[in-house]
Amino acid sequence: MKVVPKVRVFWWRVLRGILPVEQTLQHRHIATVATCKIYQAADEDLMHALIKCTNAKRFWVEAREWLQVKLPEIHPDSWSRDILCDPRFDETDQAKIITIMWAIWNSRNNITHDKNGYNPNHSIKMIKDDLAILEVPLEHTRFVPGFGWKPPEYDWVKINTNAGIAGEVRKGGAGGTARSPTKFIAA
Repeated sequence: MKVVPKVRVFWWRVLRGILPVEQTLQHRHIATVATCKIYQAADEDLMHALIKCTNAKRFWVEAREWLQVKLPEIHPDSWSRDILCDPRFDETDQAKIITIMWAIWNSRNNITHDKNGYNPNHSIKMIKDDLAILEVPLEHTRFVPGFGWKPPEYDWVKINTNAGIAGEVRKGGAGGTARSPTKFIAA
């Protein structure tokens, strides 16, 4: 997907159903109710938070105007996989839809943590600019020495790893990504 790395990580979490929506928090005995904290209208599962919630719908209205993307009817059980696999969604639409959902999620988090939510109009304009930058051919970009991630040289694969440990609960996690000079290989 031609999206920024933080959006890719977000979508990985969506596909695995590990974003902390109210329904998941209730299932894990962290929350007592699963009701959406923004509008108190329905239980908050992933589809509600990213598509059906009134907050999310404001973003989809702006997305239709600014990015000419409209989310078609999708299956409630397989919608997140369908966005990646269904032929109705080309690569460009996938990137737009997933990035919009990332902005919706961040806006939702700000609202539920007593901060201001994102302005949908402003967010969609920023998404349009971010996606346009990703379309710039690699030969027209410059890397500042010592700054940021650089792709590996020809015929090489670069593997980036990271890990974290939560000592108080005695748990840890690790992950990694493998990339060639031109494409993502595995995570």
